[in-house]
Amino acid sequence: MAADPRTSVSVTIMKREYRVQCAADEVQALQAAARHLDERMRQFQTAVGEGTSQDRLAIMVALNIVNDHLAGIEAQAARLDRLTEKVSAALPSA
Repeated sequence: MAADPRTSVSVTIMKREYRVQCAADEVQALQAAARHLDERMRQFQTAVGEGTSQDRLAIMVALNIVNDHLAGIEAQAARLDRLTEKVSAALPSA
């Protein structure tokens, strides 16, 4: 099995450049994630003020993004449960 080719990508978050390794086919997703993180960190910085350290800001944003992600997973599971119930109700009893 051939090794997944890695590439080095430069992303900018809060005016700081970071070099990140990723699979060649994941570059666009990584860049999109970095843009999203940068945008969210800028929004939080505006809300909490310039005096907040970037470490604290990063933790606040990470927790917020994870919370959004988990809420999405829960909503998706609830939709799947409702769909399963509808399908089960539509199927004839065995």
